[in-house]
Amino acid sequence: MMKQRRLSALAVAVIGLLAISPAAAAHPKNTETLDALLVRVAPEVRENLWEDSSASRGRRAEAVTPATVPATADQPIRTHGEATDVSIWLPGSAAVSEDSVAGESVRVFDYGNGASSVPLVKDDGSVQILTIIDEAGAPENYSYALDVPGGASLAVEEDGAVHITGADGEFIGGVAPAWAVDAKGAAVPTRYEVTGATLTQVIDHDGRGFSYPIVADPWLGIDLYGQPWISFVSQGYTVNVTPTAWGQVWAGPLTWFAHRDEVVSKLGSSSWRWTNTIQEQFYCHIAGLPFSLPVYNLESWRPFVGWAVSLAQYQCNPTGGGWSS
Repeated sequence: MMKQRRLSALAVAVIGLLAISPAAAAHPKNTETLDALLVRVAPEVRENLWEDSSASRGRRAEAVTPATVPATADQPIRTHGEATDVSIWLPGSAAVSEDSVAGESVRVFDYGNGASSVPLVKDDGSVQILTIIDEAGAPENYSYALDVPGGASLAVEEDGAVHITGADGEFIGGVAPAWAVDAKGAAVPTRYEVTGATLTQVIDHDGRGFSYPIVADPWLGIDLYGQPWISFVSQGYTVNVTPTAWGQVWAGPLTWFAHRDEVVSKLGSSSWRWTNTIQEQFYCHIAGLPFSLPVYNLESWRPFVGWAVSLAQYQCNPTGGGWSS
């Protein structure tokens, strides 16, 4: 009953922001290693890291190339998608050291001004750049230049997410809504600003009594979904789609057009199977995150019901009900 009331309220509210809210963190320069720190206070950022093991290679047979983190800040981090790549430059020159997260080697870029960056490569081609602010005197603005295709533009939407669109208006990639927390778990005011192809995260921390260190991040990604597939049963067919880790975060209602367009494009010759009822189930599953994970099963025989009503009454499976139906 409690879950049902929560889902009903979620649908009625039309889902404002669907961003992660990681717990507070302490800087690895203190007594903890970076890995122990993330295990203790922010385990979500350790999830979906690229692992080059035999098991992961089989599971990611259709995954894109992982993001590439350079050995110095004089080169950009390159993210990868099935259709295009986008590169992002760190905010300035930095001394580089090595650490580990979830058994994988990572690089720590220390700017020497009370702040550092730790890029975490995800298995969907995206990259999450942790910004760790040690002291009140550290900068409040962190600007990242992006290399995007010619004619592409960046825009900050009402929900705080950043859209990257091509000259033809097609979705290229995006940045999840900004977040920042202090060492006691208090939210720190933060936002993104865009000037041309430069993304700036503003973190209003100085003189406000926050506990340090403060942790924030931009999370840049391209592919929202893996390759969808069609399965058939006696009632009809099911369109099966699996959101990437980044696709689960970059999921506010203002992004749904990009979710739809990507899946329809990846369906290729089967795109004609994308019906109105399939689409409403799809929107409902996005709105129902994380309950709708790990796979959205969109069934052709379901009656057409608007996503908000479907979420509140049927858990996206009208009229059978239940996420596993």
